[in-house]
Amino acid sequence: MSRLAFGAPGKSGIDGKYKFVPLPWEENAADELTYVCEFTGAAGTNEVGVGAGLSGADLVLTQYANPGSDGTHRTIQDGTFQSFYGTMAFYTAFAQSPLGWSFVLRNTNLNGANTYLVNLMGQDTSGSQSMELRLLKNTSTFTLSVGSSNSVLGMGVGLKLPATNELWPVTGQPYMTIASLDYAKGICFAGILQDNGVFPSKLTDFLTFSINQFPEDFAGPNQITAYNSGVYKCILGSFLSYGSNYSGGQTVKSLTLAKRPCYIPA
Repeated sequence: MSRLAFGAPGKSGIDGKYKFVPLPWEENAADELTYVCEFTGAAGTNEVGVGAGLSGADLVLTQYANPGSDGTHRTIQDGTFQSFYGTMAFYTAFAQSPLGWSFVLRNTNLNGANTYLVNLMGQDTSGSQSMELRLLKNTSTFTLSVGSSNSVLGMGVGLKLPATNELWPVTGQPYMTIASLDYAKGICFAGILQDNGVFPSKLTDFLTFSINQFPEDFAGPNQITAYNSGVYKCILGSFLSYGSNYSGGQTVKSLTLAKRPCYIPA
């Protein structure tokens, strides 16, 4: 599978080729294509989002190990298994969207070493990767990887940036992580920026970003029927029954998942 890859922490000459389509992060703005969850629940409770045509249990992000709360944010402690995870039907709804899917996470107070902020790897009955969304912070780097694939084709994007620098992570500074996969156009995007309450409109808004463009149309993955090794299922944090792949510390404001890409041709 051939591809073109772009990545930069600064200006880029491709801003005119693509555009950002804003996604909401308030529940009252969710719609049939967009799921939004604001993390306002009490300590130790599940969170329930709205939108994207989902209902019942598929709207619920189930907590594990009692994440904390201040009433407006939920806190996942570094070095624990505190986490939130969705149903397989929840993840499949976005991974199998004909348009593709996108993701926005708003959080602050990122800390820890060799720990996951997101640790999700779903697969189909054959073991082919259906959905990957992983954010790993260790002592030297922050890694974001996102993708969808089936037994024949796949598409995705990833990036790394230094875990310690003057811009990221700054204690108390809100951040926004965005990922987007456009199945029809083969465009994959991942980026991190400081959160000023405005959805980004250009690449120079980002601290770092990466773009892959795949030439072939992608039909999408098969239904998610399992999590890799049975445990990589967390949309926030990490839940592992073995090893030391713990959750990284973060204070979570909101999570958005959409049944459409948010980075598309202009």
